[in-house]
Amino acid sequence: MSILRDINEFYGEGPIYNFFVKWNSIIVVLCVGLVFIYVYFTQLSWLEGAILGYFIMLISYKVGHQQFYLPLIMLLASLPLLQSKSSDRMLVIFIPFIIYLSFFHVMFDLGTDFVGHQPRWIKVGGAGFVTFGLAAITLLGVIISNGSGSQQTKMPPIGA
Repeated sequence: MSILRDINEFYGEGPIYNFFVKWNSIIVVLCVGLVFIYVYFTQLSWLEGAILGYFIMLISYKVGHQQFYLPLIMLLASLPLLQSKSSDRMLVIFIPFIIYLSFFHVMFDLGTDFVGHQPRWIKVGGAGFVTFGLAAITLLGVIISNGSGSQQTKMPPIGA
């Protein structure tokens, strides 16, 4: 599900691909840092920030195995516990991505279990482009929804 795998699969190793692979750890840390700066200034809750940080880490990291996305689904499932408008909006915005992940997991398991090896659609590639594109649309939706001027509510500290 990594876009870097698909870039390599379709276009081969070039200077741009090699740059992103060589400096991937630094790029991931910078991307997650930018997300947490964004979360701080928009005053999102710590759970919403953790979801966005983990999400950006998943789509910017060079390895994109589908099992890495399972904790994201669990974090998203806990958003209703916040009982805030921003968390409800975030969950609704993530619904297409959740459906995509669910479909991918089911198709991967069915294909691998029934044919005994990875299906052709996984070997050929393309899932990274779809994942990255849908992730970009999802992040754009979150940014637009938080920029609407609505008041954010912070989750109270633990033990308060």
